[in-house]
Amino acid sequence: MKNKLIGLWVALFVLILFIPVSAQFIPPYAGMSIAILLLMILTPAFFVVVGGFLAPHWKSLWWMPVALGVAFVGGMRLVLGTWDIVAYLPIYLPLAYLSMAVCAIVDAKRQTKK
Repeated sequence: MKNKLIGLWVALFVLILFIPVSAQFIPPYAGMSIAILLLMILTPAFFVVVGGFLAPHWKSLWWMPVALGVAFVGGMRLVLGTWDIVAYLPIYLPLAYLSMAVCAIVDAKRQTKK
């Protein structure tokens, strides 16, 4: 179980660091559309999915969305060279924690029905 969680942790960090770096390989004329896609659709969806997957282990992995947010900001800092991306974290982190809470509540209600 612990090895599986460590593998998940490493895979999530690699993925969240890969997303901003992949923006370097797009054509210059498509930059704004990719930035909107990345910041408004893909990254929030990623944080919601991460919250859902972490819900069964929320007591021990409550820190994971914060760590992924820091990794995202670090990756974007490398790509953009600015700290302005930190303004998106107050949106992404509540999405992850809300998703984690909803999934944990649903799982708890499912188990009480059994």
